[in-house]
Amino acid sequence: MFVTIFAPFFLATNLLMCTMFNMNEEIIAIETKLAYLEDTVATLNAMVIDQQKQIDRLEAGRKDLERQLGELAESGGESMPHKKPPHY
Repeated sequence: MFVTIFAPFFLATNLLMCTMFNMNEEIIAIETKLAYLEDTVATLNAMVIDQQKQIDRLEAGRKDLERQLGELAESGGESMPHKKPPHY
């Protein structure tokens, strides 16, 4: 009689413990995925920062070349030698 009365209690307790264990595993899996995603975002952010620095350097070089070309055009191209390239 004792077992019959408490059997539903033990069954419910066991089911609750299994459910809690599964939830804990799912939480750990989600936390693991989140950690990988945070690392990926940090890596991509560093790449974007490096690329922007490279873009800024290239843009500065382009502006410098435009300035030099403008100065050359204003001088009438007198400072440019008129000789054939070395491959001729």
